[in-house]
Amino acid sequence: MVIYDAVIGLGAFISFIGTGYLIEFTGFIYPFAISGGIFFFFTILVAITLDDSLVHRETTSRIQVSVFLGQIFSLCTKVENISRGVSYILIYLLIFFIYNMPSSGSITTIFTLSSPFCWSSEHIGWFSAVSSIVVFVGGTAILKILQTCFKNIRDELVVIFGLLSSVASYIIFGLSTTDHMIYESAGVGILKILPVPLIKAILSRAVHPDKQGALFSNIYLLDTVCTIFGSTLFNNIYHHTVTLHKGFVFFVMAGFPFIALVMMIFVTCKTYSTRDPVELDLDNPQIQNSDSPS
Repeated sequence: MVIYDAVIGLGAFISFIGTGYLIEFTGFIYPFAISGGIFFFFTILVAITLDDSLVHRETTSRIQVSVFLGQIFSLCTKVENISRGVSYILIYLLIFFIYNMPSSGSITTIFTLSSPFCWSSEHIGWFSAVSSIVVFVGGTAILKILQTCFKNIRDELVVIFGLLSSVASYIIFGLSTTDHMIYESAGVGILKILPVPLIKAILSRAVHPDKQGALFSNIYLLDTVCTIFGSTLFNNIYHHTVTLHKGFVFFVMAGFPFIALVMMIFVTCKTYSTRDPVELDLDNPQIQNSDSPS
């Protein structure tokens, strides 16, 4: 999961640099046109090349939309699809939602475009590209080091480190008055990408292999909701507080990973203090111990 996100970081590195120069020399039309063309190309590519790896016992000539939607939300409606209680899945989805809210929107771009920074589009492009490499690739390397040096380290503990890194990064960004402080905030936030793939991994282990698609449908649905509400919420907060303190919105944004941190610590302590190991029989996706705690 983390390597997958690191590859996304490499793609972001290239796109941020290219977009910065395209905006400077051609305006906004060409970057959007190129992005649309890329999405169209991959839509065709997926439609032509991607096959369903799951062998179906029964085939039907027509897909029923109601059945399809039911499969997406089957994690909450059919407990036999998960090895932990429904509340376990929901609490991690909620942590994911809360943590992901501040990552949406363009507040950092608006913040650096205005005084006292007055960055150009190339400067913003290079900063976004380098910070993506630092976060995605650097975070992946640090995770590998932690797993090598501490072989029994749990994903939940690394998630907590990542949440702390995110809180500190937003606070420093909100206090920034010079370019160097913004660079420092990017360095402090080197672990902030880790909670996203690790929460996905934690949830993936709790779901039957045949229901991984339903799980990630829920995750990316939440991600889309975060993008919509996050952009609206934080843009409005910035608009109404910019005269009070320009970086105030980042303090509000820091509150979201802090809430997720408190929830994560609580869930982790509860899980490992009352843990009763439960495993799924891959040939028969039924809960092996119905009395296990959720």
